[in-house]
Amino acid sequence: MSRASRRAVRAPDLTSLFDVLFLFVFVSLVNAGVTKQEADRAVAATIPKPVRKDFAGLRDQAVKTLAARNEVAARITKDGQLEKLELADRSIPVGVGLVARVADPDVGVVYEGEQNPALRVCALVAHALGTNDLRGYLVIIAPAAKTETLSHALVDGLRADVDRCFDELRGVAVIVEP
Repeated sequence: MSRASRRAVRAPDLTSLFDVLFLFVFVSLVNAGVTKQEADRAVAATIPKPVRKDFAGLRDQAVKTLAARNEVAARITKDGQLEKLELADRSIPVGVGLVARVADPDVGVVYEGEQNPALRVCALVAHALGTNDLRGYLVIIAPAAKTETLSHALVDGLRADVDRCFDELRGVAVIVEP
């Protein structure tokens, strides 16, 4: 064979074929992205937009609801004693311990209301007021110190009493720190 015939047999150039395939794939990906965005917009259009509520009006209504209740401040000493109840027109001395020391050094103190429901703050308030129902009362649990300085047993018990006040006696309770 001559040199001329060897040069005539060359592998075909596939560059233009790869360019066309690349463009085809690229255009397909771009179209898929646009289609996905259109689909996302269509789905978002079907989701109902949240209705903006009059939050100031809701707050005012909540305050009116609570203001209609008689307030009772339950004063709690730092060592865990329900010292007294304060109402708008009078003060009632109570002097009941809410926590008790235990022999276990790992525990130290326990909240009495866990073992005896009559020693829960709202139950003590109801007893002192001579009622079985605190429906018309807002019990303000007012510890003498910030909760982070009080015993865990006392804080956990008071927080549980806030939840139990409504369930057990239909009252609303809240802890207000100094």
